[in-house]
Amino acid sequence: ITVPNDYTCSGTTKYAVEKEQTSTDGINWTDTGNTRRGRQLEVFSPDCGYVPVTTYKVEMRYLDGTEDKRECDGSDNLRALNPSNWENISGVTVGGCIHEIGNLCFYGFSGLTSVSLPNTVTKIDKMAFSRCVSLPTITLPTGLTEIGFDAFAYDSSLESIVIPSGVTLLDYGALKFCTSLTSVTLSEGIQSIGNIALAYESSLTNLTLPSTVSFIDEYAMAFNHALTTVTCLATTPPELGYQNIFLGDENLTTIYVPSSSVNAYKTAWSTYADKIQPIQ
Repeated sequence: ITVPNDYTCSGTTKYAVEKEQTSTDGINWTDTGNTRRGRQLEVFSPDCGYVPVTTYKVEMRYLDGTEDKRECDGSDNLRALNPSNWENISGVTVGGCIHEIGNLCFYGFSGLTSVSLPNTVTKIDKMAFSRCVSLPTITLPTGLTEIGFDAFAYDSSLESIVIPSGVTLLDYGALKFCTSLTSVTLSEGIQSIGNIALAYESSLTNLTLPSTVSFIDEYAMAFNHALTTVTCLATTPPELGYQNIFLGDENLTTIYVPSSSVNAYKTAWSTYADKIQPIQ
């Protein structure tokens, strides 16, 4: 680009009044020592084509189209936000500087219908998205490793969710009372399913537990009145916190397990022995 007063820009070089300067990010400039007569421009001048990277913790969009953007401040934990008119926030985009969605961060955002999370997020903490009653779906980051207590509890419009393979524990109540859930994918890698983690799912008809599951706590999948079949892929029966993991699942007819493990499951899960059958 050539501009008046003998000022030129190559994309990584700009010429100040006295000295040539270079930068790789358009923000931090260093004198090269070469002198040049030219016009002084601001560091963020569009004349050089530099657009500073916009980093933000979170961008919240209201139903009326207005936005509330919170800039990154050095902390990678997005804590409870307490925005005004929070019930009218319909969309949330979390910035790439965030690694953790903190306790109660979006708790009770009743108008929320859209959430975008970056792959930098590794933890979704206690009740972070609890009672987001209008949220139909959420794509969890592939790098996620921790989902906390009641993280998505009472999200009554949530229809489907995939728990990534990096998550080893589906914590207490993580998805309880998600009454519209029809699809829950638990990826290989999950080891423990906590107390009432998948309880009170009145629309869920079938569920597959990956081969990595080794412990299921009490009431983990209780009171799922539509649940008819469960498939357990682990060859060694997961340890049970108590023999009530399917309490109140009156329509559960079949628990499929590896054919070589049928007898082991009938012994370990004695309460449900009459429902256990080999995977076909």
